[in-house]
Amino acid sequence: MRKSFIPSRRSDMVLVLLLLCVFSMICLLLVTVSSGLYQHTAQAAADDDALRTGLLYVANKTRHVSPGEVYVLDDPRAGAVLMLGSQEPAYKTLIYYHDGALRELYQDPLQPLQLDAGASIVAAAGFELQYSPPLLTLRLTTQSGESASLMLHVGGTP
Repeated sequence: MRKSFIPSRRSDMVLVLLLLCVFSMICLLLVTVSSGLYQHTAQAAADDDALRTGLLYVANKTRHVSPGEVYVLDDPRAGAVLMLGSQEPAYKTLIYYHDGALRELYQDPLQPLQLDAGASIVAAAGFELQYSPPLLTLRLTTQSGESASLMLHVGGTP
């Protein structure tokens, strides 16, 4: 009688389980690496969006304002505040940075600035203004530290 080698079912099962474990570990590693890459990409897109939105919002607000209706005020609590005039002498648009956001407030300029009353435009870490008529320079910094600047010619095209 001839004896032949026949692998046992137990060794077959162990090899299949080992192969399944290796496959599962590779999948887990791939998902972990991909999620980190996606998180970085999503954060970069959100920062770019916040920069563009904030700067273009202020640019659109100043588009049709004459140079005599633009003021930069220095508030000890909010820092630089952009005040834009309107046809109504009693109310002005105020744009400023407070509490982690670029904010806008429409109020009487003779009243004290109510920082918390402003509507949040975008989340930010800082907002700087410089105004040398007719050029207005804006600098917005996101919460991740990325920043961008924009120079505007107030009162139309030069």
